[in-house]
Amino acid sequence: MKKKISRIWGIGFVIVLAASLLLSAAPVSAGDLGWNEFKLPSDATTSNVILNADALTDYAVDFAVASDGTLYAVDGQNIWVYKSTDAGKTWSRKKPANLVAAASAPILVAVAPDDPDLVAIVLANDFAFASTDGMAKCSDLGLTLAGAAVANPRALLISPDAAGKHHIAVGGDDGAGTIEVASYNLGATVPSWTDLDGTGVGPDATDSVLAMEFSPGFASDFTLALVTETAGTAVFLELYS
Repeated sequence: MKKKISRIWGIGFVIVLAASLLLSAAPVSAGDLGWNEFKLPSDATTSNVILNADALTDYAVDFAVASDGTLYAVDGQNIWVYKSTDAGKTWSRKKPANLVAAASAPILVAVAPDDPDLVAIVLANDFAFASTDGMAKCSDLGLTLAGAAVANPRALLISPDAAGKHHIAVGGDDGAGTIEVASYNLGATVPSWTDLDGTGVGPDATDSVLAMEFSPGFASDFTLALVTETAGTAVFLELYS
């Protein structure tokens, strides 16, 4: 009798163990799919559109993303900078008085990688401006880019802080088919433009700058990488340091 009871308990234990293994192996079901509602662009009277109704274009020509997620964009048609602090769901138009007085639309925009309020823009008339308060105010950088040797700007960049200065780099060409790169040392005692593309720098017959990026270690190596082209037929990688 004792053996029979022991055998029954043994069989029962095996059944319970097997059942627990089956239960633990059951896959976890995913939650039901759902939708979130976001407002679609409506009209020029709301902040849900990036362009107003009478704009000549329907797209941003350049944008920049700050380290905290703030977005800046320009459309190349209107004399202001668009700013969003909620991942692009709503936008505000930043129109500092001296930017409006310049009477030219921004075509390039950049933001510092370590300061979401430090913004630089280049206008269609080749003037450059910088703001240290998220485009509430801005100031021109003293010269047109033509005065800094860049006639057709195509790339704009701000460096990380290096010894208390941020370097604003503008790349393009000189208007005659040769690349030009200029840098503005914002934060210097007497800030000024420097022509980086001097004699002997860069491959021969390079026409224009396509893109630029500062080194992650810029504060110590002061290196700027460039992608340049020759009339759309060849692409080069250049390093300035």
